[in-house]
Amino acid sequence: MSQLKHKNYSQIKIALTSEDFDAFTVKSLIAKLLHQNDDARCFAGNRKAIYRTLIAMVKSGELCKKVASNPRESTFHKTPVFAPEELLNISKLKELTESVPVLTNPIDTNERSIKYLASQLKEYQISLLASIGESEEYKTLFTTLPGMHLQLEELYIKAREKSSTLLGQITAINNVLSHCKSSAVL
Repeated sequence: MSQLKHKNYSQIKIALTSEDFDAFTVKSLIAKLLHQNDDARCFAGNRKAIYRTLIAMVKSGELCKKVASNPRESTFHKTPVFAPEELLNISKLKELTESVPVLTNPIDTNERSIKYLASQLKEYQISLLASIGESEEYKTLFTTLPGMHLQLEELYIKAREKSSTLLGQITAINNVLSHCKSSAVL
C-alpha cells in the first residue's frame, strides 16, 4: 500500500503497528502519539489532521470505522489491507525512534518547537506569495479576457480567501514564535 500524503501518516502507522493496539478512538491514538517520539508529539496536538489521516486510511482500506452514537467514541479497526509487509520496515523505524532519548530539557524542546514553527512559517509564506501571484494574474486576465469575467472573478475570490487564510496562519505562527522566544529569554 502506498504511503498517504498526510504529514502524520508515518507516525500514525508506527503507533498502529503494535498488535494490541486495535479498536482505538482518536483520543487513545493521540495519547499513544504523545508517548511515541518527538515527531509524533508535534502531530498529536492537531486532532483534525489526525482525524483526516484516519479517514484517508479508511478510504484506502487500511482501517474501518465503527460509528458510535457519540462521534468521539467511534472506533477504528485495522483491516487485512493494513500492509503487514510494511510492518517490518515500520517496526525497525519504531525501534529506532524509541531508542532516541526523549527531550526533557525545556530549552531543547523550545528550540525544537521554534525550528518546527519557523519551517511552517516559511511554508505558509511561500504559499502566500503564490496565492498573491495567482490573484494578481486573475486581475490581469480580467482585462485580457473580458468574456470570462464571471469565471475569473470566482477564481479570484477563492485565491483572495486562500491568501487571507494563509495570512492568518502566518500571524498565528509569528505570535507563537514571539511567545516562545520571549519565554526562552526569561
